[in-house]
Amino acid sequence: MKEFLKRPIAHRGLHKKNYIIENSLEAFENAIKNNFAIECDVVLSKDHEVIVFHDYSLKRLCNLEKNVAEMHSNELRQINLLDTKSKIPTLEEMFYQVDSRVPILIEIKSGFNPIIEERLVELTRTYQGEVAFQSFDQKACEWFRDNAPYYNTGLIISCLLYTSDAADEGLGVDLGG
Repeated sequence: MKEFLKRPIAHRGLHKKNYIIENSLEAFENAIKNNFAIECDVVLSKDHEVIVFHDYSLKRLCNLEKNVAEMHSNELRQINLLDTKSKIPTLEEMFYQVDSRVPILIEIKSGFNPIIEERLVELTRTYQGEVAFQSFDQKACEWFRDNAPYYNTGLIISCLLYTSDAADEGLGVDLGG
């Protein structure tokens, strides 16, 4: 956990509006070049691949009226983010890109589904870099406490009523692990 405290953490990677898109491989590479740890968000595709993407919907960043969970990972990886050539990465692609150069803080979106936690453990088991997990969903954090206590996991809380926009106002609370 010390590695996370040595440097700033780039929220969704180090991105620039409409130029380097959040949660893209380019945003992660930019964070690495600036020696920042990386925070990213993950959701599941229809075929249960862990996709690095903040929203459940593709509307805001891809201008598509579909949800990530309605599409297979190979379809998602072909979609451009906004008006760039950046694509939606899988967590495996992100791990390959980061290659243990900086710590990664993975946010599991709310709406507990143990499939994503199980897939995260499978994917991170062989990753050599520093990884920790966080979520606004207490059940996700409890799952890690009970099933994978060797990972650092934190519950994000907010003094605001929870909305997808309120997530950016959260405060971290360590549940141990």
